Amino acid sequence: QQQKKAMLQQLEDLGYGRLDMMAADKDFAYAINEYAVYHTLKINPTKFLPGGDPLWEWIPHTKTTQEALDDVIDLLADDLLEDRETYYTGMEGSVSRILSAICHYDGKIVGIGTEFLDVLKEYFTIENMMYIVAPMFSLNPLYTYNQRMTDVELRAMEKASILIKPWIQDKLLLETIEDVLGKLILNVAEDVWDGNYETLETLIFAVDVFTSTGFQPHFPEITLAWCRSLDPNYNTDVAKDQGSTTTRIVRINCPVDVYVYDTDGNLVASIIDDVPSEDSQLVCYLNSEGEKIFYLPGDTQYQLEIQATDSGTVNYTVSEYNMIQGDLVNSRSYYDIPVTEGDSLQADVSAASRQSLKENSQYGTDAQYELQHNGYTLYPDTDISGTSTQIRYTVQLQTKGTGGYASGADSFEIGSFAQLEAYTLPGADFIGWYS
Repeated sequence: QQQKKAMLQQLEDLGYGRLDMMAADKDFAYAINEYAVYHTLKINPTKFLPGGDPLWEWIPHTKTTQEALDDVIDLLADDLLEDRETYYTGMEGSVSRILSAICHYDGKIVGIGTEFLDVLKEYFTIENMMYIVAPMFSLNPLYTYNQRMTDVELRAMEKASILIKPWIQDKLLLETIEDVLGKLILNVAEDVWDGNYETLETLIFAVDVFTSTGFQPHFPEITLAWCRSLDPNYNTDVAKDQGSTTTRIVRINCPVDVYVYDTDGNLVASIIDDVPSEDSQLVCYLNSEGEKIFYLPGDTQYQLEIQATDSGTVNYTVSEYNMIQGDLVNSRSYYDIPVTEGDSLQADVSAASRQSLKENSQYGTDAQYELQHNGYTLYPDTDISGTSTQIRYTVQLQTKGTGGYASGADSFEIGSFAQLEAYTLPGADFIGWYS
């Protein structure tokens, strides 16, 4: 909230007016949001269409804008651009042509009109995207993979001809947009076929956020206001030596409520009944895997009170992310801690020394991390640092037979939680998980 206030003040000082989403003229309103709503796809195991194909449901979650944007960048890099050569030889002209038709350098939407953003947003609604990729969910054993992909491409072009074509008079531009859409949709369909829905979820989210804000994050005045808000020469609330390049990421997966206190005993963040407090001063949220996640600055000490709300097991991980290294630098994990309702865990997260923060070591800081269960100190199951923390673990799923579905395939960093789910069709039995 302080960052947002400082940015709005800098926009006012720059002569753009102290505007936010409550402004009367929405065309000139700035949308500076710390959180965004991200929907995850779940196959409903209790409802089926007459032919046996499943019904699905979309579950909303709150994500930090930063994490969501990281997902979008990964999507573009992995599923659209792939590598530098692919972009240079086959994508650069298309991207340049599309962006030049949409935006001018000063951020004003020109060329094909502001209405086109609404059209693009409609194309990528949950309803339309599920219609397009529906062939990948069919349980028809005679429906081959190639036939499914062909039908997905046809459905994508069908929606494009209805929604996008009427707004594009330039034939070359239309062909360019259809080419980019086709490539992206087929990559999404391929991931859906492999049981990985994250690409589909991220694509829908990305278009919704960027079209809703009119590409404002790329406006020059927004960038300048953000830089000034972090500069003590413009923002007196910023200390000259402020800014920790290290952030502690705490992951908790279990039936618990979590309360975070600063050194003065003030409650600064909480997640109760799986809902982050709106008054939280720190970034915290519940992700699609059911993890409760907290981001704690490296230069401040915190204490976490973890209260069990049911019987089960607790997984707790605290990792350090260093901005200069661009990745995790150390990680400490505690797995399968048995708890019953009313049990208490206390996690101590000390502040790193100023010297160790300045070093930006690939092995992390000198901060100390401890976890106690009902007053007894626990010892971590894993305690690693350096390049070992940068390994990603890929979970792949493959179902045998046509009696159901499995979901949850993805790539995970150490200490994170992978939630795998299997659903059976009527008359079928789930046999088990096998590697």
